[in-house]
Amino acid sequence: MSIDAKASRKPVPNDVIHSAARALEIVDCLAANADAVTARQLSVKLGIGLPTVYHLLNTLTYAGYAEKINTGYILSGDKISNLYASFMRSLRAEPVVVSAIHRLAIITRETVYAARLVGESAVIVSVAEGSQAVRVGNLYPGLRGNEYARAAGKILLAFLPEEHLETYIRHTSMTMLTPHTIIDPAELRSELQKVRENGYAIDREGFAEGVCCLSVPIVRSGATAPSIAISVTIPSHRFDAAWRAHLHSLQEMRRELE
Repeated sequence: MSIDAKASRKPVPNDVIHSAARALEIVDCLAANADAVTARQLSVKLGIGLPTVYHLLNTLTYAGYAEKINTGYILSGDKISNLYASFMRSLRAEPVVVSAIHRLAIITRETVYAARLVGESAVIVSVAEGSQAVRVGNLYPGLRGNEYARAAGKILLAFLPEEHLETYIRHTSMTMLTPHTIIDPAELRSELQKVRENGYAIDREGFAEGVCCLSVPIVRSGATAPSIAISVTIPSHRFDAAWRAHLHSLQEMRRELE
């Protein structure tokens, strides 16, 4: 098993517990590798002294988060699966939302999902698969990131308080995921202004080539910002012919849920 030998650790700020931060870096590294990782490999990868790595591995093993397999280490299945189950419970969409996106998937025959903000990340909380022979896949509860490129992400960013949006833009490394991805901060602000004015967001292959997406906000009574975004994903070859009808279905569902 090979592991990138280039040190990838970020500087640890002075106001955090360094040993805890390093232990979590080891957890991340173990999670990123399918095979057992040796202490020496972790030391080289993370730029942490070998004695410290052994102490941290012993601590993680004692706490039940890692286990030793021959000369290497892996994550402990029980602890990590319990954490994952707890995380997924925290993301669980309301039954009325789950029911609505499944009905919408039947109407549109496309894959539909619901996402909400967790911190500054747009996280998918429920997915209803479409019935078309060619449809968008690889969507699952827990998927997050690249909000600037995703229709649901644009919806949730557009209604953030101004200072929170500026914090997101300032601290997010916006990458060209496709030739259509918006990465210029001024252009993104303009796009989000259009989202606020229109009441919906469109992703035309900005997140993934061959994939387009429509999204609308669900703003509950008394709220000023959406609690959730509902999106219909559409292969690009069907988008131009279908998007207006799908947007109408999304807006009908929005009125129902609000």
